[in-house]
Amino acid sequence: MDLAWPNLAATALHLGWQFMIAIGIMVGALVLANLARRVIESIGLGRAPLRREVLRIVSSLAYFVILAMGAATALGTLGIDVAALVAGAGLAGLALGLALKDPIGNAVAGLMMLYFEPFRLGDRITILGIHGQVDDIDLRYTRIATSEQIVLVPNTVLLTSTISIDRDGASQPSL
Repeated sequence: MDLAWPNLAATALHLGWQFMIAIGIMVGALVLANLARRVIESIGLGRAPLRREVLRIVSSLAYFVILAMGAATALGTLGIDVAALVAGAGLAGLALGLALKDPIGNAVAGLMMLYFEPFRLGDRITILGIHGQVDDIDLRYTRIATSEQIVLVPNTVLLTSTISIDRDGASQPSL
């Protein structure tokens, strides 16, 4: 029985150090994630409001990716097999990606349109026979007001179709 106590104490000391290292890794990941968020958001300070919004979304994504990587590293340091967790997350991501293909495609297209600004709010555009004024651009749809109705055009359609833009009376092809 005397031999069990030294082994227990050594094991507790070893686990304590692993736990402290894991906490250090998470604190480091949190600091790095906040730094990345601030750097990305500072890039958008002098930009148009829509571009700042895109950079804010990208900075949040970077923040969570860095935290997830830190958590996986910390769990690995504690001796937890993270390969199964990463594989499960990959399969869940694949299933969600396939199930949400169109909404994700529209959101990515919306981000690209907000960042690159092929047209702006108030511009008159023609796409697929629809001629009207751009009322709103969000992540999923672009709202175009025609003389008779309001048309919601999915952003993926706007990104993959030929658009004619009328700015100040001058019609210009875009995309």
